[in-house]
Amino acid sequence: MKVNRKIAVITALVLVALAAFGLGACKGNKAPAKDDKAPATNEAYTLYKTAFEKFQSAEGITMGLNTNISDGQDFTIDMKGTVAFNRLSSDKTELKMDEKINLLGTAVDTVAYYKDGFLYADAAGQKIKQALSESDILPQTKPAGELLPESVVKDAKVKDVAAGREISFAVDGKAFENLLKEPLEIVKLSNSDVTFKDAKVVVVVSKDGDLISQSVTFDFSVKVEKNAIDAKMTMNMRDIKFGKVTIDFPKDLDSYKETKV
Repeated sequence: MKVNRKIAVITALVLVALAAFGLGACKGNKAPAKDDKAPATNEAYTLYKTAFEKFQSAEGITMGLNTNISDGQDFTIDMKGTVAFNRLSSDKTELKMDEKINLLGTAVDTVAYYKDGFLYADAAGQKIKQALSESDILPQTKPAGELLPESVVKDAKVKDVAAGREISFAVDGKAFENLLKEPLEIVKLSNSDVTFKDAKVVVVVSKDGDLISQSVTFDFSVKVEKNAIDAKMTMNMRDIKFGKVTIDFPKDLDSYKETKV
């Protein structure tokens, strides 16, 4: 495979990952209208909804994030990191994200901060910042994402586990594609470039109703240079803990070089 095409494939896969993480951050996303055939509220969805809304409204969160993208052959992208997030007010947040990205065997350490309307990033020794409002930044200041509407959820089940209760369900591929429409457009991929199969979601909730972990797995196909690349993506939020956290920001943030979006 030519180097240029390899880069194009990697870029496309990463853009899909960004869109998936950005699902809940775009205010334009609307839940599909319910019809008479929409499933009735059941125990599994009610548990998921209650825990997720509690997660969304938390004043502070720490958690681990793992993402793996693979076509099962040539390409593997592995991202592992941690997030610390504080909601200072209804329209002001701060965040720190440490991430190690392993791209085709090459590891890159990145740390990002969000504070006072700027996103700061330190990657491979390069320090940059971008002016981004709370509403403009994609998933970084909205780690809770968006509650999936009941109308797109199917085959919901719940069972007892040691930590509390495990909720599992599927999201119809076409519905998932529609939910991702705006994030895909933001990262310069349209629905015609990417198609999705059903997504599988597994959520673990504590006995107190707190979200402990969430895993989303889906297969997708993305067009690259008129060819379709089939891949699988798994995104995990793990070890979720609630409560305000102390974020130690670097003292040299003023020296980060500003770039334009």
